[in-house]
Amino acid sequence: MIAGALTFITDRLNKHLNALDGTNSNGIVLGDLGNTNIDGNQLILSLINITEENNLGKISLGRKSGFEFADQTFVLELDVLISAHYSTNNYLEGIEAIDCILQAARSNVSFSQADSELPKGVEKITLERVNIDSDKIIQLWQAANTSHKPSLLYRVRMVCYANTDRVTPLPSL
Repeated sequence: MIAGALTFITDRLNKHLNALDGTNSNGIVLGDLGNTNIDGNQLILSLINITEENNLGKISLGRKSGFEFADQTFVLELDVLISAHYSTNNYLEGIEAIDCILQAARSNVSFSQADSELPKGVEKITLERVNIDSDKIIQLWQAANTSHKPSLLYRVRMVCYANTDRVTPLPSL
């Protein structure tokens, strides 16, 4: 579920980047924040943290033949960092790539099963920009044991279903 959501977001961001520059390349890839074996200039999307809310209870997904699809839902919050790993000679190109990600994330902040093909078990994905103070971002890069890169932090909220196979009959009215 998490891997599927991160792949979905990466694919969406790549489509936006490709539309802007007219190519069909992977401008952004999933990867480890501390990976220093980057081949060329690259944007990297890294999973930083996972938290869970599970107090939503049951939700009605719709009615079909007298049945209500209802399952325990939960929300996963994924903190992802998108960083520009560009050489010193291409630093401004990396900043421009970060600008493109900002544009893409502003125009694509919410995805649902109704308008997108989300991973199985995921009903909705939203993106929210997270502001982080300088001290915390420095600590993050130090923990990754690498030099600071231009980056953006996003919180990805996913509404998920614990069991998408269970069907509960509707009560008699």
